Order: sequence, then C-alpha cells, then structure tokens
Amino acid sequence: IGDTEEMQKAIAMLDEVKESIINAYEIKTGQSRAKISHLMDGETW
Repeated sequence: IGDTEEMQKAIAMLDEVKESIINAYEIKTGQSRAKISHLMDGETW
C-alpha cells in the first residue's frame, strides 16, 4: 500500500487528473468548474 509520503504523491496525482477532467468537461459543456467538481465528487457524471 505504501507509506504516508507515497499516499500524498498519489493524492497529488489524482488531484491533477481531476483538474484535467474538469478542464475538458468545462470546455465541452460550458458548466462551471464548481458544478463539474461537485458532480464528480458525487460520482454522478
């Protein structure tokens, strides 16, 4: 599984991936970043 440092790196990588996905959906849908992020957090996308 890894230690705290490895988990922090994984969290940072996942945050970057989420931001990339939000960028793509923002461009395609015109929805706000906040709304897209909320939908992703709820796994409703």
